[in-house]
Amino acid sequence: MPRAQGRARAAVAEEVPDGLSRHSVSIMHARSPADAAPMLLKIIVIAVLVLIFASLFSALVFLIRDRGQGKRVATALTWRIGLSISLFLLLLAGFYFGIIPPGRLLAQ
Repeated sequence: MPRAQGRARAAVAEEVPDGLSRHSVSIMHARSPADAAPMLLKIIVIAVLVLIFASLFSALVFLIRDRGQGKRVATALTWRIGLSISLFLLLLAGFYFGIIPPGRLLAQ
């Protein structure tokens, strides 16, 4: 272990808050913003999926209430299409920038 890392770990170990072990504190300090990107992307994807389903459900409700006579159904479905395209572009960008690693379809 390089000397700089040893000193940094020693400094972290000295400042252990109550109720936390030294190991958990060193793990908390070891995370970088790059490590948080995949989790942030997962949260954003789930949030957009929830919005897509909410828009689809609201379009169904507007269709039943308005009996097909109105623009609210078209507006809700337009939002759903826009959110779906945005989600697709977000996933493509995540794959392109390496946030989403290339996976395999079949386990070997």
